[in-house]
Amino acid sequence: MSTTLPLLPVARIHAVPASVAGGAPQPAIRDTSGSRERRHKAIFVRTLAWLSLCSASSLHAQSLPALPHLDTAQITVSGLSSGGAMAMQLAVAYSGRVDGVGLFAAPPYACADGSVWWALNQCMLTGLGPFFGFMYGSVSEWGGLPLSAERMADKARRWAGEGKVDPVAKLATQKVWSYRGLADSTVGNNAYAAIRGFYAGFGNTVSEEADSRRRNVPHAIPIASDGLDVCTVDAPGDEKVFLASCRFDGVGAMLKSLLRRGQDTAALKPGKPVAGSFVEFEQKRYLPAAPGGVLSMADTARAYVPARCREGSGTACKLHVALHGCRQGADGNYRLFTERAGYNEWAETLGLVILYPRAVATDGATSANPRGCWDWWGYSGNQPLNSYAWKQAPQMRAVMCMADALKTGAASCPR
Repeated sequence: MSTTLPLLPVARIHAVPASVAGGAPQPAIRDTSGSRERRHKAIFVRTLAWLSLCSASSLHAQSLPALPHLDTAQITVSGLSSGGAMAMQLAVAYSGRVDGVGLFAAPPYACADGSVWWALNQCMLTGLGPFFGFMYGSVSEWGGLPLSAERMADKARRWAGEGKVDPVAKLATQKVWSYRGLADSTVGNNAYAAIRGFYAGFGNTVSEEADSRRRNVPHAIPIASDGLDVCTVDAPGDEKVFLASCRFDGVGAMLKSLLRRGQDTAALKPGKPVAGSFVEFEQKRYLPAAPGGVLSMADTARAYVPARCREGSGTACKLHVALHGCRQGADGNYRLFTERAGYNEWAETLGLVILYPRAVATDGATSANPRGCWDWWGYSGNQPLNSYAWKQAPQMRAVMCMADALKTGAASCPR
């Protein structure tokens, strides 16, 4: 039997008028509470108060529940930043089972070529970006170093021929939704465009949002409700939560595109999350070994299981895997991601079980993963060079094993 967790209250940070909370994108939200420094201090204090509520809860993690009516043969996945990179790796490596993928500010498939230097400088704007941004304009306007979508597609074809990823035929019909805020100073427009080019190489078209829904949005998942980051404001250091109140429900737009593409979704509204639908489980039961590297995944993780999807309900539900970004696997940010990004509201409406795998930082001066990112450059095993993007990559094996365990109730996975 699984253990349920309460939904914990989160302090209100910025009130959004009810008349516009769920409507069309509005102009950038201005911070009128004082200086940026005071604003961030207030955010930090409220976050600490929220964390104290978390620590007061009694948690007991077990194995995943068995949901025999859950469809795990055709799943959807999504993620932010490194989580988006992992979502795309899953979408390519397991294309036979991944029916749709949603990408928030993600680098394209196998972009890093097994090198953290290329990850920072070729796929993102965090290495050479500030220098080139100074020369050519703001960092968010600079596209980043050129990327070859054709080369990435060729790698997928070659690896499919070698049996390292699924056959690429399904990439032609896979549902793909991609999003990058126009004020994103972490992942460049060239990386965003390369996702479009990658799928175009297989005859597929990526769904994207209009510029009006991307304007002023930073490196974050945009949400319609109150968040801990104000839209256009980049909180410093560990105060980042990467959920930005931009008056646009990014998760809702993504899920409707993946699950209801071609249908009229105007009447669909997000539901109300139910406290008893959260399950915390021992993720470590499902983790394989990571020879020659580090796995960098937490001992525990969460899932959201609506009442209509529970064992004994008889209702067939679908599975969505939601992957957080770097630093979002830390305790407070992870709970914010699992409770405030918007997935659970749409889980109630669309009949979804949401699996929230969890990556964490590794310790030490020579840490392979100091910010708790998902492995999209090869830290979890250094041989062969690009093995992090193949089906047998340890983190991807863990995610797919947890997906299967949600249907079968398996208490562990083969190591």
